[in-house]
Amino acid sequence: MNVSLLEQIALYVAKLKAAQDGALEIVTKSIEEGRTLDEHETEKRKEHLADIKAIEEHLVVLRETEKAMVERAVPVTTATGRGEGATDVPGTTSAVTTPRITVKANLPPGIRFTRFALAMAIAKGNVMQAEQIALERFKDTPE
Repeated sequence: MNVSLLEQIALYVAKLKAAQDGALEIVTKSIEEGRTLDEHETEKRKEHLADIKAIEEHLVVLRETEKAMVERAVPVTTATGRGEGATDVPGTTSAVTTPRITVKANLPPGIRFTRFALAMAIAKGNVMQAEQIALERFKDTPE
């Protein structure tokens, strides 16, 4: 189970609230009924209080760990990822360039001409109408 530190803190905060609510519910129930706690309720309350104490101690440890991690964090620079010892010199361009992504139609050879001829045939030689037909029918060929 790979849970981040912040997720663990949130999980333990929720557990803490549940334990506090459980202890409070036991006491509230005995108050509403106008009686003292019986043995079972006393044991349950003690269990909830022990859980509360353990969770609070663990939350202190988690928050200290989070604080230590934040202090040790290194800011990300543009030189990161270009190998050991890479630095940026002010006024120069980076040695790493952003790759250019292009999208090409993945059509077999001759399909564009065939589509042009089909559009012209449907339009009966009217070039403007053939263009509109091609735009409507062949959306994967933007040329």
